[in-house]
Amino acid sequence: MCAIWLAAVDGSSPPAKLTAGTADDFCPGWAPDSASVFFLSDRTDSIQLHRIRLGGAEAGVLTDWRGEISDARPLADARLVAMVATDEPAEEDKRRRADRDDAFVWDSS
Repeated sequence: MCAIWLAAVDGSSPPAKLTAGTADDFCPGWAPDSASVFFLSDRTDSIQLHRIRLGGAEAGVLTDWRGEISDARPLADARLVAMVATDEPAEEDKRRRADRDDAFVWDSS
């Protein structure tokens, strides 16, 4: 379990926990207006992009990505966040995984 904390760089106040719970919250990034923080979390059983507004609001999930998200960075345009993620699985990938036919063979000799 990992949480996101806010700390005053001058030490004028103790660090404050921004997120809490049993999930892993990581990769925080400030929104351009500094009123909220974007972060990755496994709160929904897979890693998704979330946002929490400062001032005691609850975090909300922003994506329902079926691939693997490994990083996210808010952009200057407050409506956009750049994500580093694998492609979402195609129907064939889903079928192979369901049929347990998803082995990789590196050398058959």
